[in-house]
Amino acid sequence: MHKYLIRAISIIPEIGLFLLITIAIGTLSSWYAIELGTPFNVARQGPWIRWTSAGLVDSDPYSRAHFSNRELLPLDANIILSFEAAHDDHGKLLHSSCDYLLEGRNINAPWWMIAVFDAKGKLIPNIAQRYSFNSENVAYNPNGSFAIRLAREARPYNWLPTMRAGYIKIIFEAHRETRPLNTQQYKKLILPSITRISCR
Repeated sequence: MHKYLIRAISIIPEIGLFLLITIAIGTLSSWYAIELGTPFNVARQGPWIRWTSAGLVDSDPYSRAHFSNRELLPLDANIILSFEAAHDDHGKLLHSSCDYLLEGRNINAPWWMIAVFDAKGKLIPNIAQRYSFNSENVAYNPNGSFAIRLAREARPYNWLPTMRAGYIKIIFEAHRETRPLNTQQYKKLILPSITRISCR
């Protein structure tokens, strides 16, 4: 009996370590699913990601937590596709110390919008009061394409100020007012490229 008691006491640290590792793995997995998403709740297209169930009645708990943590209310996914990018086309984090060029054309949506936010999902205050461009007010090139510059200092034509916001993210929304955007329309959507021009 004494021998078994000693043995039971000796494995307590092992059980504690196992529980600690299990809790740590569970916490890390939950954080990853909420902050970065998983193949089950996020679709990726280049640097852009889309929370596939955001704005739906049967949205998964991780997607709900993702937007709740940022105090954001996702728009109705039945008529709006919303994408976000925190990296450029080469996988580097977007930062206000760098200038970026967003280029796009032939976007398969009757109306779209591009906006820049800080890492917490807040609009970036600026004297010019520029926060977004959309399919109606962006200046197009003669060939129908468009280019938007993200930079601290003013740039000609389509410029979105990033000031000294630190890490930033870009939101792209494609709207369909007449009927829901389906999966096939999403796959045909050509999203803008994000190119880093220079950094300070």
